[in-house]
This record gives sequence, C-alpha cells and structure tokens, in this order.
Amino acid sequence: VGSEMCIRDSDNSDFTNSKFLPSSNKNSFTACGFSNSNFTNAQLNSLNISGSNFVESWFENSKLDNTFFVCCNFEGAFFDNVEINNCNFSKASLEFVEFNDCTTKNSTFQIFSILHSYNGLKFIEKFKDNVYLKFPDSDKQITGNTFLSILDEIEAYFYYKKDFFALANINIFFGKSDDAFKYILLGLDDSFKKKDFKLIRYICKLASLNLFFTKSQLSQLYSFLQNSDHLSLIHI
Repeated sequence: VGSEMCIRDSDNSDFTNSKFLPSSNKNSFTACGFSNSNFTNAQLNSLNISGSNFVESWFENSKLDNTFFVCCNFEGAFFDNVEINNCNFSKASLEFVEFNDCTTKNSTFQIFSILHSYNGLKFIEKFKDNVYLKFPDSDKQITGNTFLSILDEIEAYFYYKKDFFALANINIFFGKSDDAFKYILLGLDDSFKKKDFKLIRYICKLASLNLFFTKSQLSQLYSFLQNSDHLSLIHI
C-alpha cells in the first residue's frame, strides 16, 4: 500500500502480513480509520500518518520503521513483539496501550502516553539509552535515562493534577505496591464519582496486570467495586 490517501472505512480490518510502503514519491496517510484492526506481521515503513485512528488495534510481530504519527489515536491498542525503529509518536496518543516484549531504537514517545500505558515504563527502562520522550507541545526531547531520573518530580505534578492512573503506574514501576494500590483505589473512587466507566475499566486492568498485589489487597479491591454506593451509580 502506498501514496497519499485516506482510508475511511478500514475499521475492523485484517491487515495480517500487509506492507504499508511509500510509492510514487508519496508517503502520507490522512484521516484513516484502522480501529479494531489486525496488524499481525505487518510492516509500516517510511510513512507520515496523520489524523488516523488505531483504537484497540492489534500489532503482533509487526515492524514499524521510519514512520511519523501525528494526531493519531492508539488508545487501548496492543503491541506484542513489535519492532519500533526511527519512529515518532510524540504527537500521537498511546494512552492505555499495552506493550509486551517490544523493541525500539531511536524512537520518540509522548511522556503523558507512556505514563498512561501498560508496561510502558518498563519498555522505556529497557531501551533508556536509545529512546526519547517529549511533551506533545514542546520541541525539547529528553532521553529515556533522563526521563526515569526525574520521575519523582513528575509524580508530584500528577499528584497535584489528581491523575491517579499515572501515580499508580509510577509506583508500580518503583515497586511500591502499597502506594500503587492506594492510588488505584483513589482513582476508582474518583472515576465512580465522575461516572467515567471507561477509566474504571482501564484502572482495573492496571491492577490485574501487576502480580505483586497481595490477596488481601485484591480482596479489598473486589469489595470496593461491589460497594452498593458504587453499583448504584452505574444504573443512574
């Protein structure tokens, strides 16, 4: 596949073994719909992709090379054993993406997205000398090493913002299970009050993916979710 084009009706598509490559001196995709699509064994090479949706899409054994994603949404996507080289996600949302056994070289990610992903911090730590991070509206980038060294300062910012998912994620990365669990409960309580049931699902997934929580903590979490006050909000 190549050229400057818009693919609006490709949600729920199967792109297994597909190659997205430039052709005819054009290498852009704009406003494409790829939500809930399968990119197993797919290759995306030397492309500029903008304004496109990859929500809850599946990337497995895939290769992303020399590709720039602008205003793209990968919310809830799954990346398993994906090679990400010379790519730029600094202006794309990777919130609630799950990273498993991925590799990267000379690629740039958005700070907020990594803090709102699953296994994103471990991913950055593994390739900290060869990965970069940016705030979405800034031209300044920092290395993975520098990013990890200032996590304590960043934690204070998210505490001020009451971003409990990011706080839980940071403390999970540091191995502070009690603090992480506290922020998970605070995040759930805040999400119930705001009736943000999608975020409740994402926070529950964060708790379930981290095996260092004790049986007592998980039992407390289950009791919290079964609380009649919380259940009544669902039916309002």
